[in-house]
Amino acid sequence: MKILIRNTTLSGEPLDGDGQVFEGKTELDIVHAMNAASLIGVDLEQYLKMVTDNIRSFSGQDLEIKGVSLEEMAESFITELESAGFAEFVDDEKSGPITLPRVVLEGLDVVRRSGVTHMLDRPMVVELARKFGFPETAKWIEANRARYSEGLFRGFRVEGGKS
Repeated sequence: MKILIRNTTLSGEPLDGDGQVFEGKTELDIVHAMNAASLIGVDLEQYLKMVTDNIRSFSGQDLEIKGVSLEEMAESFITELESAGFAEFVDDEKSGPITLPRVVLEGLDVVRRSGVTHMLDRPMVVELARKFGFPETAKWIEANRARYSEGLFRGFRVEGGKS
């Protein structure tokens, strides 16, 4: 399984489509990977407490970790992160290009070829899509922020096609 742990604003609000993906066979594997990536060097129970304390401090949200075993606690932790919007499961089946309507891809291509902005500058891409006469592209990006970000790295293709 894969999970995207979202980055947050300074006030603790999760950012859509922005974060780090962790992978593991179980929730416990994922929490171990998160702990290792933190480079703090604490045991798993201390890590869970530290993260929940930080979330409470920055966002005011209380995550309730249930369970006795580390497996139960990790499962509860991941469920709580997802419920609070700090995490999202990533579908392993979706490893190919992101599919989108032809008109949206055409707008993205026009913006890219213009050379005016870097495609990672999503707000500017939206603005340029509108300016260049592709409102459908702007609307799609705004409604599909995470898919747009994924597509920048996985590629895009037309729905029902190979482009």
